[in-house]
Amino acid sequence: MKTARLEEFKRLSKITIGLGAYIVISAAFMLQVRDWLFKVFGDLVIVTSFRLCFILIFLLMLIYAFRIRLGLFKICAIASIFVLGYLFSMWQQFFSEKTHVLTYGLLGYLASKDLVDTRSNSQLKNITLVAIYVSFISALDEIFQGILPYRFAEFKDFITNIISGVMGIALLFTLQNKRRFPG
Repeated sequence: MKTARLEEFKRLSKITIGLGAYIVISAAFMLQVRDWLFKVFGDLVIVTSFRLCFILIFLLMLIYAFRIRLGLFKICAIASIFVLGYLFSMWQQFFSEKTHVLTYGLLGYLASKDLVDTRSNSQLKNITLVAIYVSFISALDEIFQGILPYRFAEFKDFITNIISGVMGIALLFTLQNKRRFPG
């Protein structure tokens, strides 16, 4: 039974695995990179760039939604996910945590594309696999940060990362152009 569950994770793409590995490994150097970026460009440029990145991804998702002819309800749902994601990121105390909303959202989205089989009747099982993968990467990230002398592991960050991953899962399901229920 356990082997069958592990077999499911073999469907993860190299990009999804690579992003997960990058998230964990980058804990060793991103604090220094962030500090350098803020020193060179200043707070206003970095924070504005982050906000513009959020807006750009949102606009790209809207363009894609219109291209595949999603209905108004799904387009509003996409907008809602992005507004909630943006507000959630702005609610985070530190800039690193704000960026995790985007990175873990992307991780959840990519893992969903890899693990969720739209033809399958076991959607809940597949979504659970995605949540397990995102939780695993988040746990590795926080454990690694706890080992580093200049970083801290926090349970709050672990939960933030999982919530962000769930937003990515929700985005994928919203972007699907198939009706789930008759009517």
